[in-house]
Order: sequence, then C-alpha cells, then structure tokens
Amino acid sequence: MFANQAIDHLEPSEQLDFTPLETRWITLRRVVYWSIALFVVVIHAAFFLVDSHLELALYSVLGVQIAAWVITVLFTLIALRVTIADPRKAYLLREHDCSYRRGIIFKKNTTQPIVRIQHVEINQGPLERKYQLASLAVYSAGGSAHTFMIPGLDHERAKAMRQFILSHKEASSHV
Repeated sequence: MFANQAIDHLEPSEQLDFTPLETRWITLRRVVYWSIALFVVVIHAAFFLVDSHLELALYSVLGVQIAAWVITVLFTLIALRVTIADPRKAYLLREHDCSYRRGIIFKKNTTQPIVRIQHVEINQGPLERKYQLASLAVYSAGGSAHTFMIPGLDHERAKAMRQFILSHKEASSHV
C-alpha cells in the first residue's frame, strides 16, 4: 500500500552551509568589468572632447548623445551588478545533491539530485586558466542546456567536485 506522510520539520535552506565562490574570481570579474566600464567612459569623454574641439558637429546630434550616454550607463550598471551580485553567489555539495544560490533582489536556489545528473563539465576561459579557476556545469538528464553552472571555483576544487559527483552517481545507481 502506498503511503505519503506529511513532513513536520524541515531545515530552512538559508541555514545550510553554502560555500562562497573564490575571492580571486570575484576580484578578477570586478577588475575586468570595471575596466570595460572605465574604457567606455574614456571613449565617451574623448569622443565629446574631440568633437567639440574640431567642431565636427557629430556629437551635437541628439541621437548620438543619447546612444553614447546609454552605452556608458549600461556598462557602468553591468559593472555595478557584478560587484554586488558575485559575492552573494554560493554553492553546496552534499551527499545526495548539489545546489547553487544566486541573486540580489530575485534570489534563486537551484538544487539537483546527484542521481539525476547526466554529466558534469569543467570549463575554463583564458583568464580562468591563468588564475587556476574554473566553472562546473551540471547537466540533468533530458536537457541540452546545463541545469546550472557554478563559476569561480578553484580548478582543483572543481575537479574534485566533478569526480565526487561522477563516482557518487555511479555508486547511487547500483543501489
């Protein structure tokens, strides 16, 4: 006979011991995004100064001014978002599942049972490789896109997590 009992006590997910992302990754992202924002601001200022001194009248066109300001504000807001959001990202690897938490205003916590993980990838870009960082992409069965990607991991930690998930998945499937 099938039984489906009510659960009386649940541990709140906020009290779980999530691990923050590597400080090196957070710092690297801040430097990259703020450098891009600063570059856009400098280009915007140079464009304004050159146009006003040479009297090309290109910057006097309202559409060009609006576009330049929109691009400048957009890149600055992206850099600000990275600065605020990245320190709030965290992950949790437990015996039977893996979780990833992110978000500033709209917070999202994704948990994937290990037995439902189809495969795991370690990704590294050139800057991540230089600073021994990696991202761990977790794919569930039945989907072509990753369920979630945990960025900002130490490369050795990412390899250990991947190995744990794969070996634990194999052990769980034989039970």
